[in-house]
Amino acid sequence: LKLFIVYGMISEEKFYEQASKFALLKNTEGKYFTFEEYEKLIKENQKDKNKTLIYLYTTDTEAQFSYIESARNKGYDVLVMDGHLDMHFINQLETKFKESHFVRVDSDVIDKLIQKDEARESKLTQEQQDDLKPVFKCKFPDTKANYTVTFESLAENDQPVIITQMEFMRRMKDMSQLGGPMSFYGEMPSSYNVVINSNHPLVSRIHEDKEKKCRKELDKLNEKLKPL
Repeated sequence: LKLFIVYGMISEEKFYEQASKFALLKNTEGKYFTFEEYEKLIKENQKDKNKTLIYLYTTDTEAQFSYIESARNKGYDVLVMDGHLDMHFINQLETKFKESHFVRVDSDVIDKLIQKDEARESKLTQEQQDDLKPVFKCKFPDTKANYTVTFESLAENDQPVIITQMEFMRRMKDMSQLGGPMSFYGEMPSSYNVVINSNHPLVSRIHEDKEKKCRKELDKLNEKLKPL
């Protein structure tokens, strides 16, 4: 039934006007809300620093579980948008809801999905971050996908490494599966952002181990270079 309602809302403006009064959104806790009810639920907590209301959603509650939990730990609510037409539906809702934006919960670290005015300092300097990038890059799988390493100043209890994919490209690839003018996006190589938590103790230890290893190598080299 939902599929027919969503199709009608996407394809016919008059149907949207009527159905928007009774259409329901489902969250990860299995609760249902009208558009108006859900806006009231999240409007106090899920506005970013630009006053844009952010609707977080998931397409797979199991595969994206850790990202959903990160959002919940921040007090955020996450919608389940796993229907065949939900990507098109999301695009339509963004044109209807004022000052609102939909983002998939695993498209970036949670602090950047809903950016607040809070600023957190990094325990690693820019130079230290540059030193660590090759350490992580050498572990990437040898595939056609593109990987980019970035560092973010997250909380110490956040995950040390988070892999995300940009919202726009992911959405276009999902829509390409239905064919049509967006189908060429499905042939483009996937791009992933490997986010390193510069404040996590494990990342700090990796940097310390790297420095120790470098010092040992330098000591060995100095020994060889000593005059007889």
